[in-house]
Amino acid sequence: MVTHGGASEDVAPDEWMSADDIAALSRGRATANTVRSWWRSGALEFDVFPELGTKSNKRSNRAAAEQFLRRKYGNFDKPAPAAADRSHATPLVASSHPGSPPAAGGVADLIDTLATVRASADAVMQALIAEAEANAVRSRAIAEADEKRVETLKHLQTMLRGYDLALSTHLQPPTVGDVSEVNTS
Repeated sequence: MVTHGGASEDVAPDEWMSADDIAALSRGRATANTVRSWWRSGALEFDVFPELGTKSNKRSNRAAAEQFLRRKYGNFDKPAPAAADRSHATPLVASSHPGSPPAAGGVADLIDTLATVRASADAVMQALIAEAEANAVRSRAIAEADEKRVETLKHLQTMLRGYDLALSTHLQPPTVGDVSEVNTS
């Protein structure tokens, strides 16, 4: 990934291609979102043009995009099946013969989609694990603090009992034995 600075003349429309342009170049075999997933995974080289704004500022060089599409789809210059011929169902389901293999483009899109879903699921799982670990650490810290608080309260209770005993001994009214000792002296 390269970040470009400077004027917008740096982005030549015929040399640098957006996700939509690359999807169009693939003749329907890939969508703009698929191209963006290739950029995220690092499969397709791209450059960032900050002068285009914060969104849609990534572009791939035409030569790199064509080479990538040839590697992925073979000869992508042949027209893809017409959009009207393709249903919105997954190519594996839309096949007219149950045993026939799906179109190569459909399999590649399916694999890309599954890879994207797997990466997303992995990221979510990592976040859940991190949250659970943080909760476990927090729970252990709370349990330790509660245990120390119980020990402190028990110690204070013992001290108060000692003070009560000392105070009650000191403030006790004189008993008959104590009075007779005072009179004899």
